[in-house]
Amino acid sequence: MKSFWKVYVLVALVGSAGVYFAAPYARPFMKRFVKEEKQKKPSAGGFRVGGGVSGSSGQPGESSVAPPSDPNAGNFEDTPALLGIYLAAGRRNPNWGVIKSKTNLYSKEGKRLGELPAGVIFNYKTRSSSSKGKMISCSLLHKEKEMGPYLIQHKDVYLFTGQYSRLSKNQRHNMEAYYKVKGDVEARKVELMQQLAVKNPHYIAYKQTYERYMSLIDKSKELSMQSDKATGLMRASLDDQLRQMKNDEAELQTKYDKIHAQYKLWKQQHASELPDSSKDSKLNKYSREMQRLAKLIPGLAY
Repeated sequence: MKSFWKVYVLVALVGSAGVYFAAPYARPFMKRFVKEEKQKKPSAGGFRVGGGVSGSSGQPGESSVAPPSDPNAGNFEDTPALLGIYLAAGRRNPNWGVIKSKTNLYSKEGKRLGELPAGVIFNYKTRSSSSKGKMISCSLLHKEKEMGPYLIQHKDVYLFTGQYSRLSKNQRHNMEAYYKVKGDVEARKVELMQQLAVKNPHYIAYKQTYERYMSLIDKSKELSMQSDKATGLMRASLDDQLRQMKNDEAELQTKYDKIHAQYKLWKQQHASELPDSSKDSKLNKYSREMQRLAKLIPGLAY
C-alpha cells in the first residue's frame, strides 16, 4: 500500500510540472484554435479583423465590439512576434522598414531627388556606404506597387524582419500613423530649437559656418573616393584639389570652433531666459498621441 501511494504522488507531481512548463509553448496554438472556433460560429454579420461585427441584430444582451482604435478592443490579430516580425538587430536580416524621421531621397546614382516624411514604408534591398554615410537601397510601396530602387540614409530608418504584408490593415494603418506623429515630434523639436537659437546673436554666423564646413567635408570625401578609383593625370589632378581642400578645411575648422564657442557661451549665460520646450502644447499633444498609438502596435513602436 505504501508503494501505491508513493507512485500515485510521483505521477501527480510529474503531470503538474508538465502542464506548468508546457503551457507557455501551447499559447500560440491555443490562440489560433480560439480564433478559428470564433470564426466558425454563425453571426448576423461579417467579422472584420480588428473591428466589430457588421450587421448586428441588436438584440438585448448582445455585446458590442469596441472600434479598432481602442487598445482594449477584442480582436484576433496575431501579434507581430507571432508573424516573425521583429526589429532587425544583430544578425537578423531585414526585409522592410519605416522612415522614422524626415530623410533625403536619392537615385541609385546618388542624385538628390527630394525628401520623404516619417511614416513611409519601404522594402529593404541592401546596405551600402557613400560620402553621406551609411545608405539603404530600397523600393517604395505605393498602392501595392514598388517604385525604385532608391537610396535613403540608414540613420533615418528602422528595419524589420518578416513580411510587412502579413500585418493586418489595422496594424499597418496604426504603424504608419505612429511614425508620422513621431516625425511631427522631431520636427517640432527642431522648430523650437530654431526659435530659441535665433535669440542668440551668434546663431546666424554659427549656422552659416557650420553649413560651409559640413559641405567642404562632404566634397572632400567625394573627391577622395574618386581619387581612389582614378589613375594617371586624373588622379594627380584630384589629389591637387584634395590638398588645397584640406588647407581650406583646416582654416574653416578654426573659424567654426571659435564661433561655436561663442554661441555655446551665450546659450549657457542666458539659459534662464529661454522658454521651457517641455511645456509646449503642440509637443505634448504629439507625445500623447504617440503613447496612444504605441499601445496598438506592440513590438513595432520605437
